[in-house]
Amino acid sequence: RGQTLTIYFYDYGLSGIPDGVDNDLVQEHYEQVKSDVLNSPSYQQAVFQREGRVRIGDAPDALTAMEAEFRIIRKEGQVATSYLVLTGARGLFIKLRFSIAEGAELEATSNRHAILDGLASILPTIERIESAGGGDPQ
Repeated sequence: RGQTLTIYFYDYGLSGIPDGVDNDLVQEHYEQVKSDVLNSPSYQQAVFQREGRVRIGDAPDALTAMEAEFRIIRKEGQVATSYLVLTGARGLFIKLRFSIAEGAELEATSNRHAILDGLASILPTIERIESAGGGDPQ
């Protein structure tokens, strides 16, 4: 109800993407994807609200990600809060976009935590594989 989640796993053809966010490669990519949200043609308006670090799960050695919050107005006029979460893990960039329509905010906080906990539980199973055609890694 009023919530959308999209998770992306990709490498842009790069190798050696480090885990976490304490490196230049992931930080530079985070700045780029923030800019992509602010300049998206899908929105009438996107306004940056805040950013910080979040932990992917509750383990003492949990991976850290960068999170940015935006207030967006879609082309159709719907208002939403949208979160962008990005980190590096297992040789990939992992990007989450979680958007909450105006009026659906009450359950969104617990859902954000459940999403990050769920991601933590699947991280060990994620593999960076080479495509069968010998092309770009996926």
